[in-house]
Amino acid sequence: MFEEWGFRVVSRLRVPVAGSRVEFDVIAYRRPWVLLIEAKRWRRASSSIRQIVNRHLEKVRLVARAPEVLMGRIGVNWGEALLIPVVITWHRASTEFIEGVPVVSIYQVNSFINELDGIIDNINAFRVSWSHL
Repeated sequence: MFEEWGFRVVSRLRVPVAGSRVEFDVIAYRRPWVLLIEAKRWRRASSSIRQIVNRHLEKVRLVARAPEVLMGRIGVNWGEALLIPVVITWHRASTEFIEGVPVVSIYQVNSFINELDGIIDNINAFRVSWSHL
C-alpha cells in the first residue's frame, strides 16, 4: 500500500542503537517522512495496546538520537527527516492516537496516508538531522 503512495519500503530491519538493537516491522519513507511501523495481528482491541505504543515510541526515540545509523541502513541521504511512529493492527476501528502515536487499522491505511499532511501536528513525531557522508 505504501509503495502505491510513492513510499519506498523496507521490512523487518534491525538497527543498532545505544548498545542494543531495535527492530521495526516496516519502514516506509518518502521525503521528508520516515514512518517507523509496528505491525500487530490483533483482530480486536487489546488491553496491552498502550504498552506496545510506549515500547514502540521508545524505540523511535532511541533511533532519533542517532538517526544516521537508520538512514544509512535504508539509504536515505536527505540530511533531515521526520520520524513518525505508527502502529498498524488488523482491528477494524478508526485511527486513534495514544501518546501521540497513530494506531491505524490495516483497513484504514490508505485514508491515513491520504490524511497524513493534515494530522501530522497531532503525531508525536521526531524531527532529526544528520550529516551524510
